[in-house]
Amino acid sequence: MPIGPIVASCYHEDMPPNNLDATNYYDRFEQGGGLNWDLSLMLSALKKMDVARNGTFNSLRERTAAKLLLLGSATSQNLDKIALLDKQLRPGSGDKDKVCVIDCNLYPLRQHQKRIGFITEAEEAFQKNHPDTDNPLPYPSYELAQADMKCLPFADGSFDVVVSDYTLNFAESADEVGRTFSETSRVLSADGFLLLSIRGNPDFPYDPDDELTPSTNEMTQQELSDSLYIKQLPLATYLRVARQNDLQLVADDNIANRSEMLCGVFKKTALL
Repeated sequence: MPIGPIVASCYHEDMPPNNLDATNYYDRFEQGGGLNWDLSLMLSALKKMDVARNGTFNSLRERTAAKLLLLGSATSQNLDKIALLDKQLRPGSGDKDKVCVIDCNLYPLRQHQKRIGFITEAEEAFQKNHPDTDNPLPYPSYELAQADMKCLPFADGSFDVVVSDYTLNFAESADEVGRTFSETSRVLSADGFLLLSIRGNPDFPYDPDDELTPSTNEMTQQELSDSLYIKQLPLATYLRVARQNDLQLVADDNIANRSEMLCGVFKKTALL
């Protein structure tokens, strides 16, 4: 499994190198310090939606290899969990796929490098001790890049799947949300997928009419801990902006009964 260097692509002066660091965020994630926003919730939601078995990802499974982009690194345990996610999307093909993990902060990317080294050693030991046995969880290869999700340093159509696990809740405004959706759509291949987990503004329960005629773009913020805040627009706003960027919701975890949290599968489809 190749371990690529951390690439400072699309880095610019107004993007702080470590505005979220060991002391105020990432190490708490690693140590299970109450910030439980990792890919476990997305994995559970995908199983409930049954999208792995109902044909939603058939076009993805027909590809010899796939490229996945994870927006925001969070805990390095997500390297294992995105391998599990890839197993749902493309069973038996994980060793052929590639995952690129980005973050605007260098600290978590360095933690990821350590984890990739551990995974590589574990896979090599398994192959040595069980030469005639297939690995039950074939890992993809990984790349790491310091980059801004609002300004992705990748060519158009570079990825088959983009995964955004609550990262949009760190966008500071509706404009930043729009730029992130625009960049996500741009780097997705034709008929590519966005897997999105998001928290919406709880003061504005989901109303599908708001996707066409928005009643508000009001953003609220919630403090997680020690002055670390997340920002929340109404769920209908996120869905509307996704549609404006050719990202159509094709499956969700019962959005009709949600006012705040959503896990959804979006497919890149040109608007008519």
